[in-house]
Amino acid sequence: MFGVVMATVARTLSGWDEVAFDGENFTFKGPLFNFVQPKAKGGKGFFPFNNAFWQDVRQAHFDLAEAKTDKVRFFLQRWGPLREEEDRPGADLILPVGRLKQAVTWFQTLTALWENVRVGRAGYIREVLSAPDSKEPWAAYIPPDGEKPYLSIYNPPFRKGLYAFPKDDGAALEETARFIMQAFTEFLQRIPLTVEVKGTQPFWCFQPQDWLEVAVCDFYLEQMAGNRLCKCGCGLPARPRGDYFNDTHAASYRKRKQRERKKGAGVCPVCGHTLEGEEVRRAAQIISNLKKDHTC
Repeated sequence: MFGVVMATVARTLSGWDEVAFDGENFTFKGPLFNFVQPKAKGGKGFFPFNNAFWQDVRQAHFDLAEAKTDKVRFFLQRWGPLREEEDRPGADLILPVGRLKQAVTWFQTLTALWENVRVGRAGYIREVLSAPDSKEPWAAYIPPDGEKPYLSIYNPPFRKGLYAFPKDDGAALEETARFIMQAFTEFLQRIPLTVEVKGTQPFWCFQPQDWLEVAVCDFYLEQMAGNRLCKCGCGLPARPRGDYFNDTHAASYRKRKQRERKKGAGVCPVCGHTLEGEEVRRAAQIISNLKKDHTC
C-alpha cells in the first residue's frame, strides 16, 4: 500500500548450555547454535519467543532488582548475553551484572514512560525526568549510572532564564514523548536493517544481534510505530480511543479549522477537503460571488 512501510524483526537468538553467577558476573558456557526447534521439556537450545517478548525483557529488570538470580540466569540461558559483553581471551564469555542492570533499567524506564505518556499520566513522568528549576544546566540520566548505548539523556529547554521541566502537564507529556521517540530512534540506528520481499510486498527487516535489540524492535513496532497519529499533524501518537495527542492539540486543531473556515479558503466548505494552489484562489472567488448574489 502506498504510504505504508512494512517492517518485521528477524529473531535468531540461541541458548547456552550453562550460565553461572558469582555475584559480579554471569558466565556463559557452551553456546547451542544447532537447535532450530524447541526441545522436549527440560531440554535446552532454541526457544520460541512470546508474542510480546519485550514484556519478558522488562520482567528481567524486576527480577534483577529483587535479586531473583535463578530467574535471571534462566532468562540469560535462553537468550544469551548482550552484544557488548566482555569476551576475555582464553576464558568463558562473561556479562557483568552492572552492565546487565544498565540495559534492563534503560529499557524498563523508557517503556514505562511511554505507557504513561499514552494515557496522559504526568505524575510518573515528573518523578523520572523533572528537577528543580535552575539557572545552571541540568539533565536527567536514564538510567543514572548508564553508559552508551544503554543511556538516554533528557536536557530541559532554557525558559525565561531557567532550565526547567514544563509546568503544564500537556507540555510535559509532549516533550517526554518526543524525548522517548528520539531515544528509541538512536538505539534502532545501531541495528542492521535489510530489505526482503514476500510475494510482491517489499518490507524492512530488522536484524537484532541480542535480546535487548529484539525487545526494542518489538516495542517500537507494536507500541510506537503502529499508533495512529494525532489528527493535528504534529507527528505525535493519538491517545488510545482518541484522535489527538491531548486536549491541547485537539483545541489547537479546531481553532485552526475555524480560522480556515472564516477565511473561506484553504478548506472546501462542502466536504472539508484541504485546498492547495489554484484550488484556494478558485474557492475564494466562488465564495465571494456567492456573497454578492446572496439575497436572504
